[in-house]
Amino acid sequence: MKPYYILLHRALVNVGDFLIGARTKELLEAVRPDRTIIVGEAWRPLDLQFDLDVINNAKAIIIAGGPGYVNHMYPDIYPLMSNLEKLEAPLTYLAGGFNSVPAPIEIIYKFRFSDGSRQLLDKMTDQGRKIGTRGFMTKQVLDYNGYPQAVMVGDPAWYHLPSLGQEFVPPKHLRTIVFTPPANKPYFDQAKQILAYIVKEFSNCSSSSEVIVSFHRGIDADFARFAESQNCKVVDVSGNISHLQFYDSCDLHVGYRLHAHLYFLSLRKPSYVIAEDFRALESLNTLASFGFSGWYVDRIHSESGTQQWNAYLAPSLPKILVEQIVNDRRTRFSRFAGLGTTIDSFYHSSMKPFLEQLP
Repeated sequence: MKPYYILLHRALVNVGDFLIGARTKELLEAVRPDRTIIVGEAWRPLDLQFDLDVINNAKAIIIAGGPGYVNHMYPDIYPLMSNLEKLEAPLTYLAGGFNSVPAPIEIIYKFRFSDGSRQLLDKMTDQGRKIGTRGFMTKQVLDYNGYPQAVMVGDPAWYHLPSLGQEFVPPKHLRTIVFTPPANKPYFDQAKQILAYIVKEFSNCSSSSEVIVSFHRGIDADFARFAESQNCKVVDVSGNISHLQFYDSCDLHVGYRLHAHLYFLSLRKPSYVIAEDFRALESLNTLASFGFSGWYVDRIHSESGTQQWNAYLAPSLPKILVEQIVNDRRTRFSRFAGLGTTIDSFYHSSMKPFLEQLP
């Protein structure tokens, strides 16, 4: 049998996780044709999926991306094996991300991993082996926790292989607009305002424009009713990567789902993301992509002298966001020029070398 990797994913419902898994497999097959890819499930223990000799004879065990660099990543998020000492194959994380509830940016310097998670990270970085992050904030988190082996490689969803080498071409028309609602209900009122602004703006511009509200984790009945009241089509794309294919024929994405945003950008299409948490904020920071934070932080100094904060929804965001889209449309989305070059550069300087150095 040809040497093989075991690729672990967490694709259950959220179509973004299916996208990460699919793009990771495509990248490995393109860059490492010398390896067969065996796919497993990251949320289940390895020894419940494979014989121990299959596990330990793998050239590497690779965990696909996702916001997995969290305090309790092992054993809660990635159970792997109850005794990591029995795991002999090299283990790495490709393009993992850090996540946090809305907080000041300094949280990346204060975050600490649990003892169990440090045990896993120590295993991954044994003998100087590298681990991948999908953004620079996550790399900083790992650096400050004593893991300088972390390398920023980007999110696998950035890299649509057929689009590498192509530059952004502004759409001639904005006939089909995709809007993705937030995952977190506290953002629903803000999202409804944005959707209403978008429907009004594009219905004024063209009677043929259609706004499609796309749910990545299953339909929320309340938000779907509101979308239908705005004459929007409602679709559920959860559960299968093939459900995203209709995005290929759409012209613009606006919304809260990070991997809808990255899917559009990877195809060199315009997209604007509203960050609900650090996952999308990191993408905005790393890729210099287009969108806004959905919250702002009000700092408070307590009587004890420690700094605390409260997070609030950004009240002016709906109007500001739609005005930005209108202005970009008038300039034929000139701010997106160079998008393809940026993604290509990260691929050739970061992702491809990381995959090439794997065992």
